Amino acid sequence: MIKLYYLFLAAFIFCTSIHGKSSDDKYYGIPLSSPLGTFGVLNNIGNVQSPTHLTSLAGGETATGSIISKEFKVEVPVIKLFARGWNGKKGDRNLNRFELVDAKTGKIIRTAKPPQTTSTPKWIEWDVKNLKDKNVKIRIIDGDSNKAYAWLGIDRIDAGPVMRINFNANPELKSWEIETENKEPKNLSYFGVPYLINSGLTFKQNDTRKIELGFKAKKIILFGMTFTPDIGTPLWHYAPSYFMRYLIGDELGRIKINYADGTSEDYPLVLGDNLWWGQRFYNYPKPFDSNKEKIKILEDSLYLFPAKPVQGGFRIGVIQPKYVKIASIEFTDRKEKLGIPIINAMTVLADNNIKKGKLFSNVKPEKEVIAFIEKSVMKPAGVCEDDKKRRLKNIRNAMYTTEDNFPKSVPVSKPKNYRGPDVKFDGNVYAQILANIFYHNLADMDEKADEETGMFRESTKHSANFGGYQGFGTYKEGVSPYWNDAWSRGVGREVQEYLAFGFYEKTKKCVDYCFRQARVWENKKDELKVKGASLPGHWCRNIARPIVGKNAGAFENDGHGMIMLTVHSLWRKMPKKERDKWLKERWDDVEMAANWIEWQFENPKISGATNDVLQTDSEANFSIFTGIGYGYTIYADYPCMDGLLGFAEMAESIGKNKEAEKWRTRAEKMKKGMERSYIERIGNKPPMWTRKHAGWVYLSSHLAPLIFLADRRGFKPEDDDPEWREINRVTYKRKVDKWSGKAPMNDDEWWWYLPEENRYRKNKELYFPEHGNFTVAMGYGQGFMTQAALLLDEMKDAEAMLDFTAKATYYADYKSYIVPEGVETSPDGKSWFRTGDLGNGFQQASIMKVIRLVIGVDDTNPKELTLIPRIPKSWKRMSVDKFPAWIESGDEGVKRVNLKFQYELVSCIAKCKNKARFKLETSDILPVTLLRLGPFDSGISKNLKVLLNGKVIKSEVTKSGDSNWIRVIIPKGLKRFEVTVN
Repeated sequence: MIKLYYLFLAAFIFCTSIHGKSSDDKYYGIPLSSPLGTFGVLNNIGNVQSPTHLTSLAGGETATGSIISKEFKVEVPVIKLFARGWNGKKGDRNLNRFELVDAKTGKIIRTAKPPQTTSTPKWIEWDVKNLKDKNVKIRIIDGDSNKAYAWLGIDRIDAGPVMRINFNANPELKSWEIETENKEPKNLSYFGVPYLINSGLTFKQNDTRKIELGFKAKKIILFGMTFTPDIGTPLWHYAPSYFMRYLIGDELGRIKINYADGTSEDYPLVLGDNLWWGQRFYNYPKPFDSNKEKIKILEDSLYLFPAKPVQGGFRIGVIQPKYVKIASIEFTDRKEKLGIPIINAMTVLADNNIKKGKLFSNVKPEKEVIAFIEKSVMKPAGVCEDDKKRRLKNIRNAMYTTEDNFPKSVPVSKPKNYRGPDVKFDGNVYAQILANIFYHNLADMDEKADEETGMFRESTKHSANFGGYQGFGTYKEGVSPYWNDAWSRGVGREVQEYLAFGFYEKTKKCVDYCFRQARVWENKKDELKVKGASLPGHWCRNIARPIVGKNAGAFENDGHGMIMLTVHSLWRKMPKKERDKWLKERWDDVEMAANWIEWQFENPKISGATNDVLQTDSEANFSIFTGIGYGYTIYADYPCMDGLLGFAEMAESIGKNKEAEKWRTRAEKMKKGMERSYIERIGNKPPMWTRKHAGWVYLSSHLAPLIFLADRRGFKPEDDDPEWREINRVTYKRKVDKWSGKAPMNDDEWWWYLPEENRYRKNKELYFPEHGNFTVAMGYGQGFMTQAALLLDEMKDAEAMLDFTAKATYYADYKSYIVPEGVETSPDGKSWFRTGDLGNGFQQASIMKVIRLVIGVDDTNPKELTLIPRIPKSWKRMSVDKFPAWIESGDEGVKRVNLKFQYELVSCIAKCKNKARFKLETSDILPVTLLRLGPFDSGISKNLKVLLNGKVIKSEVTKSGDSNWIRVIIPKGLKRFEVTVN
């Protein structure tokens, strides 16, 4: 035992300390300029992933230089360049340009400026009909050293078969040559360590750079130690694209030291070990800027200096090579990951003269840096691997939620300002967390509903932001990016949930706010024009600040339809004496909202409506087929159709029969239009809703006909359109199979990937989320899929999804139960972290709708209350108190009652005495109540005894989804009852 202890101690000392420098050591800067100087091939623009292209941004915004293509003969009448970039923000600097030059004389024959665009390249065309058979070259010049709008790039060149290049398909640069660059390297001192900085990048994407050295070195001190694209995750991108995700423990490249004696050492560049995020860490520094314990973990684990957040994000890393002559050093990018490591400079510490380097004099590194250089050196591959695993694990646990730090149980947590129903879920920690999620998010929604104006704000007040949409697990407090916004799809979803949980009076104010904001289009008709035309009143993307322009959301019909459903839901809950008066006073607003849909069909040249479906400017139809912007999606058409049906019901209630008939007719036309436009049949496979008009991650928006079911029609399976139920089921099932890896990988009819992924498909690390994980976006992914599973009674799926909803939401360090905008998961499923903001309207409300479906109080038909709880089999019980339901009550019409009930479920069949027990009491007499209990295993007997208040009652066993259910009808007139299944 003692011997083992000393062996461990020796290993620990070896892995954590290295002897330092002598007084004779000198610092030499070694040039690391790229063969292409300022230019390089990148697949990102700043923090945004893009198709791979040749760009001067590789050397940084301020770098300058030029490169020139190989010589080729003109054989086509037009040479095309698919280009991007800037010549100053206004295009007036005239420093950046593309040139066509005579290969023999160097004379400039044609020239073109960058197209003043970043994300979307544009074609530049040169008429070269009079240059046939002339030998030419293409030169790209960046002469702008400014800090912004000072770069240019090119995606493709089409000069016929002799010169046809697509950098996204083949990022080869061997035929290009550097012409000019910043000739004189710059001296830079970083914490007292001197460096020689050249423009350009040391690493080449998907390739190796080799630099000859020929000297001994005691230490190699590297500057940079970050990577491009400096993100944690791609923007709302589907989970199997692991090659665009950057997580603790990921290897992004390697440094190889080749010695003159024929030996070599490899140094993997690993995030969390000797590589780290750059400016993004500075922008989102928590918890590592304030939590002393976590700061210490980072400093002890990261072989970089400084560990703390720093402006620019560059750090120092140290290699201690063997003390023999170094022949060369190689920098190799890892092909399986997009982007490249960034090492901007290399200084060596040596006790001999190095002719190739620049000797620095009067070097005085800071004390902390000297200690770091002496102690914290990188380890070659295979050395101290257990120590590396330990350090990486410590950082994961400090930054992510992991299987190691996830709680075994949590106490009830209810905010002080909470005012709403009481819920309690028992059975496991996931059930406990979901109950706390309910409390905290409902209190948060209550705060976001402005008491005075009625505005329903989009994100949590003063909330943190977890790195935007490309974060890596850290955050910044007090950002609250959407506090002053009211996105229609968020308002439409949140206010419905807010109302369903009992906040009736404030909901009325929210609806009036929506009506006022719809009128902005009429009040500012001269300012808000589309294609030269003024638009009638309606709800656009951000109803707080309506705007027009490309992808501005003027035609965001999904949000419009959801607010219509909210208005209808509020109206349906009003008592009779209030309902007619309220509707008549707001009839012009109601009619305006319904007629917006009709107006679009009457004005197709402006709206794009065609074939009885709407053209929508929304993220709901973002996909590889349509792109973000105008497109067609069932996610927008369905709520507009159902909103019209709801508004027709409202119109009839006050004698507006003509309008009711018009809206029902339009709704029926839209239904047929959706069937024509959105049903997809591939081969002999059953029909499903097409992915070609689906948006968001997992292409989840085509679940609309299913997930909108509960808003107007009800929670029961039979409330679904019988013609569409099977289409909904097939759509859902295929999606689950695809994203759980069950569907074949080569089934490209169903496989979604970006074109630039093609070259990675054989080599990339591809993973599928663990069962139940459809996060990335908490609403568009996790919320949609869990709602669909519940409404289809696929309870095995639903249980896994509910568990992961709890896991994904919980975060120990900050606002533990507020729903984040997004969540990213490691490929092994053992760690996950938040992205985006907190309390993001649509994401938050979608998870609250999930919990409402689990509780199962369905009052969409006030004449018949439906209680249809859907709790997982692993739960023991659900207890609910003060839960609102709106039911018909004699002459008063609709009246609110408060329900108190407890549901206990035992799903086993053979050995259990009581299979289920449902006990309810309420503040008023109930109408006829449909109660459905389950889920039960498939072996349940039809002869089971079902008792109502101790007496046998008629029941029915039904099969729905993957489970059996027992249905009973509770007669009208009861205030309390107890149903048991034995």
